[in-house]
Amino acid sequence: MNKNIFILIALTTVLILSNKLKAQTISLNPSRMEVFMELNEANGAGTVNDTLFAANAVVKGRMVIVLQDSSDISKIYVKLGNTAGAADLLTKTFNFDQSGIFADGTSYKREGLVIYLGLGTFTGLNVYFGEAKLEDANGISGAPVTYNNN
Repeated sequence: MNKNIFILIALTTVLILSNKLKAQTISLNPSRMEVFMELNEANGAGTVNDTLFAANAVVKGRMVIVLQDSSDISKIYVKLGNTAGAADLLTKTFNFDQSGIFADGTSYKREGLVIYLGLGTFTGLNVYFGEAKLEDANGISGAPVTYNNN
């Protein structure tokens, strides 16, 4: 009888712990992420048409991340590249809730569950791929979320 009770307690403990780990991992996966470029010039000059920037147009990169939960997030890893998975344009680690405009031209701002990241300026960037990954205080990372504009 004692053996059966021990097994029951052990299984219950495993189920509870696995659900807690699962919940932590899910909260480390953003529910949405988008990357976009906007013309750095006030008059709108620098576009070839409504959807393409001219080769010499200076654009500002922006990333918006919508969180499922903001508890226990420590870092946000961001990559921006010319091809999927690449980081040839930007690799940056943002500390969660460290708002501001930084010396490298990037910025961070959070409003509730929405994080607004400034990614810097680029020239004539029409094709790009973005990636964001969240990490908690224990160094556990969620799955990366990707975006492509090609």
